[in-house]
Amino acid sequence: MRGRINQVERTVKKKRKETLAGIAFLLACLALSCSDDLAGNQDSFAETTKTAPAVFPAPSGTTHEALVVKVIDGDTVELASGERVRYIGMDTPEMGPPPKCGAEAARARNRQLVEGKLVELLPGPEDRDVYGRLLRYVFAAQTFVNAELVSEGYALAKTYHPDEQYHELFSRLGREAEGAGRGLWRTCGW
Repeated sequence: MRGRINQVERTVKKKRKETLAGIAFLLACLALSCSDDLAGNQDSFAETTKTAPAVFPAPSGTTHEALVVKVIDGDTVELASGERVRYIGMDTPEMGPPPKCGAEAARARNRQLVEGKLVELLPGPEDRDVYGRLLRYVFAAQTFVNAELVSEGYALAKTYHPDEQYHELFSRLGREAEGAGRGLWRTCGW
């Protein structure tokens, strides 16, 4: 197990360096106004999210790494420490019983993104929910997991606190997923 954790740690460190280099490039382009597409062309972004994982924005603030050992459902995971993490700014169908339409698909997609991986956890405006779970934005390698699940239609954008820093991003991604009929918008008719 320790060998697997070391391998995952090396992979995460390599991906973090690649992500930081990409972010530096984008920031330089934005500062120099060298590309209308990078400055927020929504059509370009929508095309990108259909074929590639959501990679923006990178965590801005103090994060900590943790290993995800179990995916509970589409928006909750368990860490190696035993802590449970609830994703901020989104909501997925409940596992039940009985499971709601799309609950299994949302959990399966979340599992593909994070299970067995080291992730970066970025706190939001509140540390814990009423159930004692950590409330976090989750980044796995170059993927902003919360945004990816909303963009692919496995989660609804949902604001629980007025100071959620990615509220506008999630709302936009949710509208795009609904308009394109992605994920559970198509299969469950949200």
